[in-house]
Amino acid sequence: MSAQASPSKQESSISERQAEPQQPEEDHKIDEQVAEALACPCVDDLRSGPCGKSFEAAFSCFLRHQAKHKDDDVDMDCLGQFEAMQQCMVQHPEAFAEFANFQASGEADRMARDAAGG
Repeated sequence: MSAQASPSKQESSISERQAEPQQPEEDHKIDEQVAEALACPCVDDLRSGPCGKSFEAAFSCFLRHQAKHKDDDVDMDCLGQFEAMQQCMVQHPEAFAEFANFQASGEADRMARDAAGG
């Protein structure tokens, strides 16, 4: 009799797990997407610079928020991380001089116009 009780407990446990939301699986997929985005060579300078940790925290928060709240335009959840990154950037302007020069030269605006077809 006890041998029959065990399978029913296992079946019950399996059905309970299936009824649980798949949040950890979704979070795992989001973590993979964040890791992939952070592995892009296009952000290597930001990650390896003096503000690398604050950049990673802000960018990761933003990507996670976007994945979970696709319709939200405002991302207040990540405000603290972006403020920390901004403070770091202000404390280390030398690390961002090339970007500032690129912006000031108007090259960024030209590239944006070219990309938009105009």
